[in-house]
Amino acid sequence: MSIFHKSQSTHHKVVTALLVGTGVVLFWRGIWGLADVLLFPDNLIVSHLVSVFVGIGILSLTHYLVKELM
Repeated sequence: MSIFHKSQSTHHKVVTALLVGTGVVLFWRGIWGLADVLLFPDNLIVSHLVSVFVGIGILSLTHYLVKELM
């Protein structure tokens, strides 16, 4: 009985990991596509630079917030 339960638990973890992984990839694909269409669509260099700086700003802010919470 223990072997069956362990196999079922492992199967559940694999299915969950695949679903979560797929969800994350599809979410970022959507964000990436929206950024391409909405953020300076006629000027890719400016679009990429703005994306980099906004990303750095978000990462810096969240790092600061996480640091404050600890």
